[in-house]
Amino acid sequence: MNVELDRGQLKRDLDLCTWEGCLAQFHLSIVTGVVLTGFAIKLGADELLLGLLGSLPFLFRPLQLVSAYLISRGVRHRPIFIWTSAVHRILWVVPAVLLLLPLDSDSRLMLLLFTAAVSYAFAAPLDNAWVSWSADFVPVTIRGRYFGTRNIFTGATGLAAGLGAAGLVDLLGEGDLAIGHLIVFGAAVVAGTVSVYLLSIYPPSPGENRTEFNIFQGLRDAVGNDNLRRFLFAVVCWNFALGVGGPFFLPHALNYLRFSYTTIQVYGVIVTVAVLVTNRFWGRALDRFGARAVLATCGVVLGLFPLVWSTTGPGFSWPVWPEAVLSGAFWSAMNLAVFATPLAIATKKSRPYAIALVAVFSGLAYFGGSMTGGAVAKVIGGTVPLAGGWPTGYQLVFVISGVLRVASALLFLRMSKRTESYVQPLVSHLGETGFKRPVHWLRGLFRQNSQRG
Repeated sequence: MNVELDRGQLKRDLDLCTWEGCLAQFHLSIVTGVVLTGFAIKLGADELLLGLLGSLPFLFRPLQLVSAYLISRGVRHRPIFIWTSAVHRILWVVPAVLLLLPLDSDSRLMLLLFTAAVSYAFAAPLDNAWVSWSADFVPVTIRGRYFGTRNIFTGATGLAAGLGAAGLVDLLGEGDLAIGHLIVFGAAVVAGTVSVYLLSIYPPSPGENRTEFNIFQGLRDAVGNDNLRRFLFAVVCWNFALGVGGPFFLPHALNYLRFSYTTIQVYGVIVTVAVLVTNRFWGRALDRFGARAVLATCGVVLGLFPLVWSTTGPGFSWPVWPEAVLSGAFWSAMNLAVFATPLAIATKKSRPYAIALVAVFSGLAYFGGSMTGGAVAKVIGGTVPLAGGWPTGYQLVFVISGVLRVASALLFLRMSKRTESYVQPLVSHLGETGFKRPVHWLRGLFRQNSQRG
């Protein structure tokens, strides 16, 4: 009888976690998406400020260590949840009313950047505490099934929120800009506020949290792993390359391609669907061919996509749509491999510190790349042609980012072969599954149709 009660209570607690995740994703999809970037552009943000805005979540990653330290000292998860989530989510009431305040554009822009910075600073320890709680609370026997289902619900909620917010702002137009942003950011704050309440009634983590937390000794032990050092160096270079172009795809699409918010959200939906559809395929490929091969091969392919964006302009935007499908497919692999590699390389004792090293240094590298890309784009001007109509400032940083991506992806090959490397077999496998099999399927389909005719 007690077992049944425990199972019923566990289901109710996990349902609560799912609802909270959906509301949190609703909030996040609005305050980190195209509406925020478009809002900053309308307030007069230049390329350097856009680079800063896009890199703020990565800049504050080291603050994840705050909650790790507090939890190791015996602090419960619930107070960390409440205070960090309250600031992170409710603070976005400021952008909601920003256009209604009697301020000039520069003051509004500084307030927007300040809001984003403080919000992202409190999000970092919240994320770490939530992962720690979930590892303690969700039974390992159902962890994969539960989070797989939860991710479907939160992902669908995020897509709907992003599309709805973009569509509403587009529908209201420039004439009702203040009302549009009041509604969308206000909705994000309402969802965020309810999610704070749900976090406050989360069940406590079972067991004692107090552990030995020696950050410096732990980091020294992790860095002592030669293979982890090689991976870390490659990841830092990779994230710097991403940062050079990453924050400027949205401004390029809005200001140069003249995409609406809704069009950009549709692009994001295509990428997300491609990620979800190909995730299982890449999981099997990672097991079969090894992280070294997946990181190097997919990194090189992903380096080609900024070059595709560099060719787009007014009247020539169609290449971004096939790029969305392929980009989502290969990002699925890259994200999976980057997540799994330090878990496989590090020892059990040094694993938390290895994960922290990767998160901190990759975040700082992305921030550095964003500032570099922003400086380059600002010197030329985001949509200003350098010579002969090409490249603009945005297009140039895409070219630089693409070249750096390819070069940094090859650094993953420096990892020890003990992690396995089957680059050539992986490429052959991709050719087989991505080209030959679809061709054979189409031939068979046409033969069946001709026989019926």
